[in-house]
Amino acid sequence: NKFYANFFLGSQTQPTWTHPYSVSWPRGGGTSRSWGMAITHIEASQKVFGPDPNANPPQYFINPGGIHYVAMSATELSGGTILTTDSLTAFSANVNLHQNSGAAPLITFPLVQGMGFCTGIYNGGTPILQTGVFFRSLTREQNLPNGCAKYRIILEDSSTWLVYAYSPRTAPLTLNVVNNGLIQATSNFVGTLQVAKSPSAQAEAMYDASCGAYATGSTLSGNATGTVGTYTMTFKKEGLQSSSLFMWALPHHVQSFSALTQRFVRAVYL
Repeated sequence: NKFYANFFLGSQTQPTWTHPYSVSWPRGGGTSRSWGMAITHIEASQKVFGPDPNANPPQYFINPGGIHYVAMSATELSGGTILTTDSLTAFSANVNLHQNSGAAPLITFPLVQGMGFCTGIYNGGTPILQTGVFFRSLTREQNLPNGCAKYRIILEDSSTWLVYAYSPRTAPLTLNVVNNGLIQATSNFVGTLQVAKSPSAQAEAMYDASCGAYATGSTLSGNATGTVGTYTMTFKKEGLQSSSLFMWALPHHVQSFSALTQRFVRAVYL
């Protein structure tokens, strides 16, 4: 019953929910036909209620499935690619993509519930981005002060997705559009590639301040004194230490925040 179980059950292609994103391994199929990690985010307006949508309450709702908005992969991943997992905890897991069964991980995706970015740690290889929604445009923004390269993608559904690349070892990542389903880097890459959906200018400013940093785990602790109980979620941060850590919270988390934590809440929603 762990949130990441679909990465080791059955065909390994069913989605995993990190909230607000879901991620999946298309395994060369689906709308993106990618061998990388596909990222999905469903807006509330896309839900379908039934069987009578006007009932109060309706009996069920359905999220549309199988939409690969942006998939993070590499040119070296193809039919021999295998997926492994490690560092499994209650709230986090690493998902690794290997060129073949004897190879070291080419990309590692640290998955943590509530993660602000979908992060791929590239250990070489040539990054590519794929989509089942189609790319409308790719724009390179100015490099950020923290050293991250920034790109803006507009998909054909008019959604905006931001891509950040950071490497202390290789040259800044250069991405070019090959066709409306494929964006490819011009060279091999060792570093982090991060993808996030941008709902607003305020969200984009937060992404800019947080790129290069990512969570790799979460520890839950609790305490009770008399009739008052508290709980704490502590996130482990890696990557660019000068960047702040961006995490999403669910409504019941926000309702329970302490006064100190409330100071860091921003009105950004997905």
